[in-house]
Parts: sequence; structure tokens; C-alpha cells
Amino acid sequence: MESNQPESTPTTATATAAQPAVGAGAKPAAGTALPKKSGGERIVLYSYPPLIYVWPLIVLGYLFWFTCGVTTAPHSVEAWVYIITTVVVLLTMGIDVNRNMAVFWVIVITALSFCVLWLRDAKGIVVFDQIGHFFGRLQPQYSPEFGMITSIFLSVIYAIVLASARINDKWVISQNEIEHYAMFRGTNSLGRGAKGVSATYRDFFELIVLLAGDVEVRTAQGNRVLARMKNVPFLALRMRKIDRILAAYAFTAGAADEESSENVEEEVL
Repeated sequence: MESNQPESTPTTATATAAQPAVGAGAKPAAGTALPKKSGGERIVLYSYPPLIYVWPLIVLGYLFWFTCGVTTAPHSVEAWVYIITTVVVLLTMGIDVNRNMAVFWVIVITALSFCVLWLRDAKGIVVFDQIGHFFGRLQPQYSPEFGMITSIFLSVIYAIVLASARINDKWVISQNEIEHYAMFRGTNSLGRGAKGVSATYRDFFELIVLLAGDVEVRTAQGNRVLARMKNVPFLALRMRKIDRILAAYAFTAGAADEESSENVEEEVL
């Protein structure tokens, strides 16, 4: 005896599986779920000149203008802080001290300190103590007017540096390409392909002062630098997003990378 109930309708998954494969140029059938397109996530980086690390002096000039109003002259504490900060800024701008060198400096300075204490207590050599007393007797005077004027001029220069970098050294990293924008010089683009992108922290002080580093784009073999973004601020905090964007790109294993030939002359964007 035949049932009067209507035949059950196949589920969506079964119906979809039963359909023939759709050609490349054919229109998908109604009700077929289309794959989601890539969100096109990207990140914008700016490459700055070394003057970007001068910001602590600008901040101290404005800060000490107010603190010196509530402390008495000669403001020796502010003077020493300003001097030490100036030395650190100059080291950051002028010398690249990698991580191993920084550790070596710390070990050497610590060893010299113990050596000086041993010479004083065991051998009675107080030459180094006299040098320390000499600097201790110094009473440098900090002028809040000098600090404020310096900060104002540096602020103007700093603003020019920021604007110049945003006009001439803008980098956009997306899933499929790396673009460099420069006014009056056009746009350079590198296809992602099998290229490698890595962050390098060449200077310990740059990392401490601004969490900055360099981004290098290399061939798949890593034997040639195709592009370099120098002095990228807060790079240590942004590499996770860069890695996520680059990981979304899928390329065919063993695909040829036209820029990877060793015979091609190196050209850094």
C-alpha cells in the first residue's frame, strides 16, 4: 500500500553533491553557496630617517619646563637626566649596537665596576674614586628656557620628518603584493610569490627607544634583498599582523620566482 505522504526533499548537501561540476565560465546554480572572498587585510608601514629617535629630548624639554617651576635652581637632576638622554639618543642615531654587543657592553661595564672596587679595597688605588668624585662635585645647571626653545625647534623638524616619510616612504603590505608609494617617483610593487619577509632589529637602542626595526623582503632562497623598510616604529608590536597577512597567501610549491636569480643585479626599493 502506497503511502500518501509526500517524498522527502533531499538535504542541501546531498543536492549539491549530486549536481554536476560547474565549468569555469558557467554560472553557479541557484542556492549554491559561493566561497567567501578574501577580506583583503593589509597593513601600512612608514620608513623614517634616524631623526625619528630624537623624540625623548622633545618630551623632556616640555616636561622640565613645568618641573623646574616647582624645584629650585640649579636643577642639577634635570640637567643630568637631559645629558644622559642626549647621549642615548646620539648612540641610537649614530651607532648600531646589536643584541650581542649590548650584552657584551653590560658584562664589560659590570666587570670594570667590580675591578674598580677590588683595586680600591685590596690595593688602595683610588684613582677611579677620584674620577667619580670629580663628576659628583659637578653641578650642571639646566635652563628650562633652553630646553623649551630646543624642543620647539625640534618639534618643527620632527613634524617635517613625519610628513616627509608619509609622503615618500609609505609601504602597504597585503596578501598578494608589497607596494611602495613615493610622491613624484611613482609606485613600486612586488608580487608576493615565494618571497620571504622578516623583521630585523639591528640596534638595541632603536628597539628600546621606539620598539623600531627594519623589514626586509628577500627572494625565496634568501640570497638577495628586494626591498628594505628602515626605522619602522613599533615594529615589534606589528609583526604578528604582518605574519598573519602573509600567511594568508597561498602559492604553488616549487613555483619559479623570477626575482630569485643570482645573476640579476641587486636592487633595493
